[in-house]
Amino acid sequence: MKTTLLIFIAILSMLLDVYGFQNDDQAELLRYLSQLNSKLQAEDEAFAESLAEENDIERLLEIAMNPDGRDYDPVIERIAKINTPAAADALVSLVLKSDRFVSGKALCSLMDMQPNLKISRLVDLLRKPTLRIHDKGRIISHLRAFPGAEVEAAILSFIDDDGLQPQVLSTLGYIGTARSVDILRQYAENGIEGSKSIAEHSLKRVETRIESSGEDDYQVPQLPDEPPKDRFSK
Repeated sequence: MKTTLLIFIAILSMLLDVYGFQNDDQAELLRYLSQLNSKLQAEDEAFAESLAEENDIERLLEIAMNPDGRDYDPVIERIAKINTPAAADALVSLVLKSDRFVSGKALCSLMDMQPNLKISRLVDLLRKPTLRIHDKGRIISHLRAFPGAEVEAAILSFIDDDGLQPQVLSTLGYIGTARSVDILRQYAENGIEGSKSIAEHSLKRVETRIESSGEDDYQVPQLPDEPPKDRFSK
């Protein structure tokens, strides 16, 4: 709420400044808005400073879920800085139970944590039916930097989801396992125009990586699972 008010004050002040003042009342309004803006910013800074040494995750979680007009950003940032499994779990709770603004900030903070704290939790989040599709897309794109059997299996579960298929096909080009390459080839050969072009681009990414390795006998990484059947066979 306070963040919205600050934005409103900034925009209104800018408009008054751009279009000039017609009378003393408008000049007085601008001065009032400027003072209010400074007051609110000072309150936010003091609130953030009060959290600097706070390590009670339950208290921080309660504040983040019920900000009561306070800026939730420093609360979520403080949780992330604690950098423990419990802190990562708290961020997951915020992603799932908060409004989209708090949820988005919590997801960003979770993705900034160490791989050992975030990867399995991000994979679990992908499986949550209540997670917003936009957030699922962000997770899929983020996980491209952490290829592995668990990540690949989670991402491939969305290959038939029209809303997420572009991110899936793009991410497979970064994972680059035999299974991923096999699926990309199928979409490059038989997919519709949109998926076909993304698959072709992802295959080129894999080929570029092979060429840049400088190894004539470079092998596409294999995962222990069975390769998928032809997705386009009748």
